[in-house]
Amino acid sequence: FCVFSRHVTGGSVRGALEWVARGEVPVGIVYRTDAEAEPSVRIAFVFEEPEYRQAEYWAVPLASTEHDQLSADFVNFVLGDSGQAILRAEGFAPSRPTVNDETGQNLSGGGTGDDLAASFSSAIRLSLIVAFLATLVGLVPAVGLGWLLARRDFPGKAVLSTVVMAPLVIPPVVTGFLLLSVLGASTPLGGLLASLGFPVPFTILGASIAALVVGLPLYVISVRGAFEAVDPMYEELSRTLGSSPWSTFFRISLPLALPGIAAGAVLAFARSLGEFGATVVLAGNVEGSTRTIALAVYTLLESPSGREAIWVLVGASVAISLLALLGFETLSRRQKRRLEDRYAR
Repeated sequence: FCVFSRHVTGGSVRGALEWVARGEVPVGIVYRTDAEAEPSVRIAFVFEEPEYRQAEYWAVPLASTEHDQLSADFVNFVLGDSGQAILRAEGFAPSRPTVNDETGQNLSGGGTGDDLAASFSSAIRLSLIVAFLATLVGLVPAVGLGWLLARRDFPGKAVLSTVVMAPLVIPPVVTGFLLLSVLGASTPLGGLLASLGFPVPFTILGASIAALVVGLPLYVISVRGAFEAVDPMYEELSRTLGSSPWSTFFRISLPLALPGIAAGAVLAFARSLGEFGATVVLAGNVEGSTRTIALAVYTLLESPSGREAIWVLVGASVAISLLALLGFETLSRRQKRRLEDRYAR
């Protein structure tokens, strides 16, 4: 189906129809029977038979199973007169074998090594970009919210803290749906952003927003703990010497909390790197645009030939995540030593 000036391949025909029905995309190519059953869309044109390649449905028995004979019997039934009669009655064309009976070689081809390498490279690059953008953009709100929750008591503080932490307990898919309800192309805010040249659905911006929202709670938790660990005595002393609140924050509070803030950034980066549910709902699974490592792994899992290739992405994901967590642990230990030194004095 189409979105803005690009085309996006949907996960299913029904999914494409749903996006059109909700106004997220302007045009979709779906089955005519599905379109006729959906009252909120209209059929603009119909591809006649000579204009398109006929859809093929494959019968794929397992290569090795405890029920080899049953699988063979089913395939033979489908290819037999009785099975063909049932298929013709339902509007299907006659079946034809797609596997060489003598060699067992599947006649369909898979992606080349160069294609897989380019796809893997794109997924890793997009994951790093999305995680970096989410971490960078989340720095200011995380520091602001962390300081506010650590240093101020005000009406509604518990409510604010609950809202900030909500993505930790809300299923990511639900979070993605809520974001789509606010930032989708058919919403006022989403339409405004699109008119300004910043469409959210099916873009790297959408993937970054999803990662930001899901990773922000971990960011704020770490930053809040860092500010709570700063002895208020230093801030009070700064103010008694005539420093303004802003000067005290930037010259005293922020430098002392910096290791904890950095640890929160690393943790948020790692969380953003593995985000899946909110991303797939808000940004889709578009190769080269929003297909991160997590989405690429999911895509390969749906492909019979993707089980072996998947280990490349799994290895890259584990390596990057472990490096990020190692950085978090290092910064956390540094913060802990600082606290121990403070209380020792």
